[in-house]
Amino acid sequence: MLKKFLTSTFLIGALAVSSVSMASTAHAQDASANARYLAGEFERRHDANVELAADIARIAMVAEYPGIVVSDIMMSEQMTMEDREQFLELVDPFFAFAAAQAATELKAHVDRVGWDGIAEVGPVTMSIAFDIVSNLRDLDFQRSTLSVFEPYAEREDINAYVFAMFYDDVMAANGEAQKWGTAGQCENGQWVPATIQDRANVDARREAVGMMTLAESIEVENQYCGTE
Repeated sequence: MLKKFLTSTFLIGALAVSSVSMASTAHAQDASANARYLAGEFERRHDANVELAADIARIAMVAEYPGIVVSDIMMSEQMTMEDREQFLELVDPFFAFAAAQAATELKAHVDRVGWDGIAEVGPVTMSIAFDIVSNLRDLDFQRSTLSVFEPYAEREDINAYVFAMFYDDVMAANGEAQKWGTAGQCENGQWVPATIQDRANVDARREAVGMMTLAESIEVENQYCGTE
């Protein structure tokens, strides 16, 4: 996810330049009418969307940066398991603050232009927006976005496997039936999935997003339940 985010941010940054009239370029007079139209369409879309695209990318970095710093420290500094647990507990407020700030800023864009307006920027920006939403601590807002992002998962503009887990976590936390059976808990040494809608076809849905069967997943999860 981070690699994709950084790549997307680089592309957005590369496009964030002053608008230059395509008609004034040296090659414009030799271009076909259709090429000039396409160049004009590029300029229109760029100028209309680049600021929103760049700000969505910035919000994503605000949300992700605490994790980047923590990962760097954990890889470069010595610590015991006790140190690690206490360290993570001490810095958790930074994660909470970053998530709250990201939620506030993303909601402001949604209120201003709607999800349709953000979608007009393109699937890369919607994918970045999904990364932001999936890491928030706002169940109501997350629940409201499931129908927004599901078509993007179906088209694989966002990772379908990750979306499935996100969907199940949100639905289960909200007391609703999940689709892929990835959310559950240990009960008496056995992993029990939360309620699944249309359970008879759950393995077909799981296969479509690259998951093992539900029975195989339960067998794996049972190993962890047995260690508790």
